[in-house]
Amino acid sequence: MTNVRSKSGAPVESDFSSPRGTPIVVDDTAGSVSLSIMDSNGEIQRVSPESTSAVSYFTPEQLADALTGSPTLDMTAALQSAITNASNRRVDFGDNYTFKVTAPLVLQSNTTYCGHSKIIGVGVTGAILDGSDKSGVVIRDLEIDGNADAGTSADADHGIQLANGSGNQIIGCYIHDTYQAGIRCEDESSLKVLSNRLVECGRSGPTDNHGMMFYSTTAGGITNDVLISGNTVDTAFRKGIGTAAAGGGIVRKVTIVGNTVYGCGLGGIYVSSATQEDITVVGNTCVDNYVGIEFDNVTGGCVVGNACSGSTIQGIASTSCVDTLIDNNTLTGNGVDGVLITTPTDVSYGSVEGKNRGVNVAIPLNNWDIGGGLTIREQPITLSSSVSNDNIVLPADAGTLYVVGPTSSYQVTGFAGGHNGRKITLWNYTSYSMTVRYASTSSAANQILIGGSADLFITSYGCVEFQYSSAASKWFVVGSQP
Repeated sequence: MTNVRSKSGAPVESDFSSPRGTPIVVDDTAGSVSLSIMDSNGEIQRVSPESTSAVSYFTPEQLADALTGSPTLDMTAALQSAITNASNRRVDFGDNYTFKVTAPLVLQSNTTYCGHSKIIGVGVTGAILDGSDKSGVVIRDLEIDGNADAGTSADADHGIQLANGSGNQIIGCYIHDTYQAGIRCEDESSLKVLSNRLVECGRSGPTDNHGMMFYSTTAGGITNDVLISGNTVDTAFRKGIGTAAAGGGIVRKVTIVGNTVYGCGLGGIYVSSATQEDITVVGNTCVDNYVGIEFDNVTGGCVVGNACSGSTIQGIASTSCVDTLIDNNTLTGNGVDGVLITTPTDVSYGSVEGKNRGVNVAIPLNNWDIGGGLTIREQPITLSSSVSNDNIVLPADAGTLYVVGPTSSYQVTGFAGGHNGRKITLWNYTSYSMTVRYASTSSAANQILIGGSADLFITSYGCVEFQYSSAASKWFVVGSQP
């Protein structure tokens, strides 16, 4: 277990440890300091002047400056030289160094970048670590300081940028104070972003001012097979964890699981824009964001087992989703809605807890407030002729039932499976009369009470509505059309 210090001074724990060894090699005889390079087997390759392939990356003055914690010397060229020469290997930045850079460090494919040191960007246009068009990149345990507190003239746009690559990983890093996104990934596939901490990413002005963003905005582009897990995002200017598609790009098969996001100005987890498929948001905690989880324009998604509290407006807001499950989320203390669902198609709402939920309404006035039509799907139920149908077993998800089976007049005396407030509508979809019996031969808790204490006669194609009372332990007839 390694500790990295956050901006507030609190330790940030990571289960990922970078390879140790001797990350900074000092050759006293030659009077030069070199960054060590490890090969793919973890063996240290010391690049010293005594080697015929030697490259000296640092002077003693540069190394001493990097140990002060407030470096003044620009290390961009030295670090870039080390990175370029470490292609297909591993670069370890050592422990407790602070390297100042003024331009993006361009990463190499199939290389691991690790260590417990800080890289601080000063006036960096773009990202401090830029892995665009690279694959097999692993970035572990580094602190990336965007220096945005110094003002927009002295900061870095992004902490880490990846684009058009495959098999890249960002693990256990601490990224903070970026002018725009802390982590920015475009058209990446088989990407893992695990156990990172992002603090105060994004500032007023740019639009890409989020904690981490995964997107595709080019025709033919695709972000696919992304795992975002175990991260903490604290106080992003707009979105904490976001996905977006536009311009013909596609975002597909993204799993956002077990993250903690709080204090974000637009939303904690924000899945929006067009053409997103198979997006899974499971087991996340979103606290004190504008919206806890925004989930829009997704086909084949799920929002399950999340906890959203203290949101300014909705705990969960969902618009124009298709074939999506929203289930078993805990929603407490959200300002306007627990869940707001707009223009759904085959969206299952499942079980949710918390404040009012609305569909196509801005401010729900009851636990469920629906602005527009309500569709309750019908299903058949088979009953018998010429006998009393007692203790009828209802399907668990029954709302509207139409009777099939009888070839003569028949009777209904009660239903099993009643619970407080449950409602069903029974439609006599036969050519024969149906008699609803008052407090008759079904078990006591399944019987039916009817106004006037008399049986109710329903003609062919008539219907009757029932609601269960836990106080009376009976079904009541609340309406009928004989």
